Amino acid sequence: MVDDSDPKWRRLDETARRLDCPGLAVRRLPGLGQTLASGDLWAAAARAGVDAAGVGALGNAQGATYSVRLARDRLLIVSEAPSPLAAGWSDDGYAVTDVTGGFDVFEISGAHAADVVARATNVPITGAGPSAAIVFAGILGYLYRHGDGLRLHVERGYSAFIWQWFETLVTTAGWNED
Repeated sequence: MVDDSDPKWRRLDETARRLDCPGLAVRRLPGLGQTLASGDLWAAAARAGVDAAGVGALGNAQGATYSVRLARDRLLIVSEAPSPLAAGWSDDGYAVTDVTGGFDVFEISGAHAADVVARATNVPITGAGPSAAIVFAGILGYLYRHGDGLRLHVERGYSAFIWQWFETLVTTAGWNED
């Protein structure tokens, strides 16, 4: 049986929503709807009112509802409102799964945001890749630009690890002392 009291497996404190230091802000974004579409992505995207191509790694997403390319046959539709797609199989050739509870979203902004990416992954900060999937701090994540910052989606089970990684980075880099 898993021992949840073991500190190396700590859970993300639900009050941990923002980490601020000079040049860097990291915040957890609760409340975003996340819907996974598989199959005929063009039909699903048309129904949802988003781009079927989706943004890839470090691509620029815009608006309150947008799409992120996870794989050749997977599209994540992110929205501030409830999903425009009903869960289940569509006769138009795609399947929809609500994954809102499966991923946490972190927003990374400020002058040190590019440094965070450089330390977490080997993906160049310039340009955009075809898929938003990257290895970030040793785990699979989905990274793209939105507004003035970056957004990172990670499986909820890795949220505490990522939060601790951000806290450790700020301390070891000395950014909390700027």
